[in-house]
Amino acid sequence: MKVAFLSLERFEGKDVGQGIPRYTVELHKQLKKLEKKSHVKVDKFLMKGSRFDYLSFKLGAGEHDLSGYDVVHNPIGFLPFKKKARKFSYVVTIHDTNPIGSTDIRWKLWRNHVFRPGIRLALKEADGILADTEQTKQEVVAMGYPKGKIKVVPLGVSDRFIKTPAKKTKHSSFKVGYLGTFNPNKNVGMLVGAANSVKDKNVVFELWGRGPMEEELKAMATSSRIKFMGFAPDEKIVSIYDSFDVFIWPSLYDGFGLPIVEAQARGLPVIVYKNGKISPEIKRHCFEAKDEEHLAELITEIKVNGYNAKSRKKAMDYARTFTWQRTARETLSFYKNVVGDNVG
Repeated sequence: MKVAFLSLERFEGKDVGQGIPRYTVELHKQLKKLEKKSHVKVDKFLMKGSRFDYLSFKLGAGEHDLSGYDVVHNPIGFLPFKKKARKFSYVVTIHDTNPIGSTDIRWKLWRNHVFRPGIRLALKEADGILADTEQTKQEVVAMGYPKGKIKVVPLGVSDRFIKTPAKKTKHSSFKVGYLGTFNPNKNVGMLVGAANSVKDKNVVFELWGRGPMEEELKAMATSSRIKFMGFAPDEKIVSIYDSFDVFIWPSLYDGFGLPIVEAQARGLPVIVYKNGKISPEIKRHCFEAKDEEHLAELITEIKVNGYNAKSRKKAMDYARTFTWQRTARETLSFYKNVVGDNVG
């Protein structure tokens, strides 16, 4: 079986970040390792655009010739291929269907006229859908896609989060951490508000990341114990997690929420926003904060009482079941099922 795996050139750099870029890079890497054993050939096709470049793809001869493949996998969610014009089976990964953003007109135009229509076109033409979580699967079903053609295959935690021995940084303070983007849907303002209200001078807050709300968040931060650390280099991410005593993920909406399981894999207690839309299987072992005041209370409670050893082990063991090897095996199995269905 021959598989064409679509990706973007900008995902190939040193710091690929989280979410979709991480999924695309790690999944392809693991699929390549399964080639010989599974009698599958996986070729990666890179595009130059910031989104899929429709014009660079040809179903026959051309810069990207897909005519000889059994499966074409689009791991980003856009780019439909008309069923009548192709012979391969088309698999699409849907990470989420309803991103929450700002009120900025540019965001609204992109969400309503590019993102959502692009998802619907991909669903219309796809022979099979991979969803990151049960939550995303239900969203796709609600859009009219057949339930039987969707498989939930979660993202993974890289081996370095599992195999690297924990090296806790010795520091006199109690460190509360965030590592992600400063986009509107990440709701980092909730963390900043809670940090402002924590009076214990021994509690410090380190926020790693970049994003459109960075300056607004800095303006909100009235406590000198709130530190904005900048972009987190990929090679330092494990040590950054290990420097925290508790990890906060206050997101309003996530297709998956990879930092949750990464932090838990390192043995950290994780606090999420109770009303945030995060799939239950991802936040299963998290503390849940109802609002800023409750978040501040939970941080103080963990500082005073510590993190229960039994709860820590349960969360760590569960988080470490999310591996990229598992993602690749289940994805490959889905390819074979989709091809078999189309042949039948």
